[in-house]
Amino acid sequence: MTNNTEYPDAQITAQLKMKAGTAITNGRIQKGTARIRKFLAKKGHLSGRAAVRRGEYDAAKNTVPLTLDVTKGRA
Repeated sequence: MTNNTEYPDAQITAQLKMKAGTAITNGRIQKGTARIRKFLAKKGHLSGRAAVRRGEYDAAKNTVPLTLDVTKGRA
């Protein structure tokens, strides 16, 4: 996670609402990043951004690592 905000990582990831072991869908990722942007907008950061990048699929572990990038924008 790359967190360029004043909020703790745990508070940002709670808005994403994705946990290890859950199925990853495009819809879940879009809804999660929208929740983060809405959270930032409520805190006064109207140009806040949130994006998720997917890593390479690991067939041995049946996992895909995700990287969350969050920027607060202007206040």
